Amino acid sequence: KGEVFDNIRPDVVSFNTLISCAPPQVGLDLIYEMRLTRRNREGVVVPTGVTFVNSIKQCREYVKEEIDPDIRNDIFEIALSVLGLARNEKINLNTFVYSAAIWIAEAVGDSSVALQLLQELNRDTQESSSDDDRLRSAYGACYDGVISALSKDGLYRESLALYHYEMQPLKLPSTRNTYKSIVHALDNANDEEVKNSQSKKAALLEGVLSRMTTSAKSVEV
Repeated sequence: KGEVFDNIRPDVVSFNTLISCAPPQVGLDLIYEMRLTRRNREGVVVPTGVTFVNSIKQCREYVKEEIDPDIRNDIFEIALSVLGLARNEKINLNTFVYSAAIWIAEAVGDSSVALQLLQELNRDTQESSSDDDRLRSAYGACYDGVISALSKDGLYRESLALYHYEMQPLKLPSTRNTYKSIVHALDNANDEEVKNSQSKKAALLEGVLSRMTTSAKSVEV
């Protein structure tokens, strides 16, 4: 019986499951452990896109629960390290990996990193033209994350530009979060003239509202 258990080795599904519920640093350590299995003659476990998505998503969950800004930043750095390992693995850095990374940047309020990641996604993949609804929905979620991050900084011009000049031409699905974030960007505008003028905000929102679906228009903003 001992010999049987000695021959049991974790596979990629086991590792990915552990990473999906492990603390951020433990998740990163598990990815390193997966990479080290390449030294073995057998039992090699290669990280996949799911590995990195699970790890980064778990980092975001911990960031959302953490109050201390230094600890939040440390967790964010772990997530960026995970993304760096994904690049080193030369796996297909698809929309799901970028979406996870963008949303943790949004969670820590780093709009510049969120925007940079979106630019990398657009440069390195062709998934915006995919006919796969699930993939296009994830692509739209990347834009939602960046717009939400920009809105927190009051960068309404950048938020509106992404919506009008990128999301709409690509015909990416807009969600209630998209519209709520744009409204928040205007309410939080770094331009006092816009921030304090209901008429200016209404005029800027008119172009957004005209493109909203009936179901999206029912959202309370």
